Amino acid sequence: MENSKKGISLIVLVITIIVIIILAAAVILTLNNNNPIANARVAVDKSDYLESQDAFNLWMSKVMAGQLDSVTVSGTITTNQAAGSIKAKVGTSGDALTPTANKLLYEVNIDALGLPSKISTLFIKDNKVVGMVKNSVHSKLDASGENVVTGQSDPDVSMADGLTPTEPVEEEP
Repeated sequence: MENSKKGISLIVLVITIIVIIILAAAVILTLNNNNPIANARVAVDKSDYLESQDAFNLWMSKVMAGQLDSVTVSGTITTNQAAGSIKAKVGTSGDALTPTANKLLYEVNIDALGLPSKISTLFIKDNKVVGMVKNSVHSKLDASGENVVTGQSDPDVSMADGLTPTEPVEEEP
């Protein structure tokens, strides 16, 4: 009689399982080092910072046009008016804001900047967005200004020798 074996041997089965485990480990390590979900979150945060900075720069161009000089701003912008939370320093024309520039700084808020409702607070230091509160999560830019650090305390936005617009100033006719 012929001796014929049907099926696979135990050695072939063990080798196949080992190869599958090695391939699975390689895939898991690749996904952990190059996590697309984490990368997407970082990209969204950077995009929100750039969008906020662009909106603020556009608003500041209106302020500088009303001042006819450079204006450096630091402070906090929320969904409400920024009254009392913005400090401004004027460039070479003097130490006071014109009524037009003061009114524009008084009226700046998240809605006026045209930012999405998920952003509730912007932190401005020397005309740059350095932090924000988005979906109730605090974040700020690191020292290089390139990376977003979430879950951190709010950045320091104080400015020495600044003016604080607290009330809108009516322009004289």
